Amino acid sequence: MLNQVILVGRVYSIDKDKKIITLSVNASTKNDDGIYPIYYVDITTSENIFEKSSDYLSLNDVVGVKGHIERENIKENYKIIADRLTFLSSKNASQED
Repeated sequence: MLNQVILVGRVYSIDKDKKIITLSVNASTKNDDGIYPIYYVDITTSENIFEKSSDYLSLNDVVGVKGHIERENIKENYKIIADRLTFLSSKNASQED
């Protein structure tokens, strides 16, 4: 079995204390109303990944996350742990000096 998650979404919120990034991710199919639902997914990052990316990370940036799912015990919800964070677009990249 392979435990791997790949997500692409916009940065919705950043919790610097818990090192959690929340992404807004569009569904790939429309719902009954003909709308693509938006899911809000919490991504837990390691200290190393968060330190390297937090200075550059802004709300509404589009990022790709490659990670895995884990939980410590059967009573906990599953968590997505980022193994890699890739910047795909940034509001700063489109601004000209």
